[in-house]
Amino acid sequence: MAEIDSLVALARSMGFELDAEYLDLLRESDGADRMVGDTALVVWPVDQVLEAHDRYEGVLLFAGDGANTVYGFDARAGGEIVEGDWIGLGRDELIRHGRSFGGFLERLARGEWPVASLLAYLDDRSTDEHVTELERVVAELAGSRTWCTAPPEFVDQVEEAGDRTVGILHEIEAGRDEQGRLLDEQRDRAQLEEVEAIVAALREFGAATDLDIAFELEQDPVGWIEHGEPDDALRIGLLEAWRKPLGIPAALARFRELPEVFRFDGSPFRHGCRLAGPAEPAEIAEVWTVHARRAELERLWAETREAELYLDLDYGQWGLRLLSPQRLLERTRMSREGYHASEYREHDLCFAEFVGDSELLVLTADGTVLVALPLDGREDWPVAGDSIPDFLHRYRDADSALFWDTSGQDAPR
Repeated sequence: MAEIDSLVALARSMGFELDAEYLDLLRESDGADRMVGDTALVVWPVDQVLEAHDRYEGVLLFAGDGANTVYGFDARAGGEIVEGDWIGLGRDELIRHGRSFGGFLERLARGEWPVASLLAYLDDRSTDEHVTELERVVAELAGSRTWCTAPPEFVDQVEEAGDRTVGILHEIEAGRDEQGRLLDEQRDRAQLEEVEAIVAALREFGAATDLDIAFELEQDPVGWIEHGEPDDALRIGLLEAWRKPLGIPAALARFRELPEVFRFDGSPFRHGCRLAGPAEPAEIAEVWTVHARRAELERLWAETREAELYLDLDYGQWGLRLLSPQRLLERTRMSREGYHASEYREHDLCFAEFVGDSELLVLTADGTVLVALPLDGREDWPVAGDSIPDFLHRYRDADSALFWDTSGQDAPR
């Protein structure tokens, strides 16, 4: 116990607290030597950890693989677990595994990639009242869902130079391998939703306090929230760039995974999603004899020729119908020849219609999805998505509620 107390004191002198699960393991067995998945892991006994290891400045080494790989707690990153080696990787090349010892073991067992740290922190105008309120916001956010890696953490640290950092720290598992291929699309989507939830909570906080909030990913700036609004770097450079590769196949997969027949909580109405097989190349090609070729529609039809999403199975008064190539030609022609023909632009295509209603979804020249309202001019058509997959993800997230409708119309419950 005395040695463990000395180890805790050493970590504190370096500026961080040791993970409770790591300390529990030391108390139970004073180290370990085992296979974790396909990885050999030797957790060193306390006396070995206490020995001087000057491989990396500011890193308290605690484990290895019995060969070249070593693991340590990085004091510069609040005790984050990092991976290095005795010969090879430099200080700036350390592989990061997050701050949770249990999460580190789980990722080794699954053979998954390490994590990156997303830090959002307040500007220097924050008061003690702001700090208290942010701590409450983070606690509420942490308890709002089951998180992929670990819940976000409230951070209030004073650096050696006296600078204070107050904010929120969240760990993100790497979603891609070294070739840029998605490792787990569903998990990456879930992590994007987590970060979007964090951004939404901080937007509300920023609007209420008029504080600016900076974002860093692995200590690299990735944007700001100013006056409650994300700047282009955060909105486009981080979130939209992350969202785009999670394209149409991933979006449609979220509808396919729903039960064949389901009800919303407390609702007597039955709903279902019906997705047909892919369209024939010839019927897709026919569309491009009339309209300019659109890659996003080709990707959609390559997955499903037509689909009915959240269809009201009993009365047919709710849901969304993604149109077949032939039906798109008909609906686009009718819209351009109808009462509101002047509202449509040259490259607009009507690719979906709402069941039991007269609104249409219009794909614009730049890929934006608009809701065409039959009684309103184009300037009043809401934006329902930055792209087809963005709309589909948002529609699925909303469980078919008309999320763009400020009147608050919801699915029949």
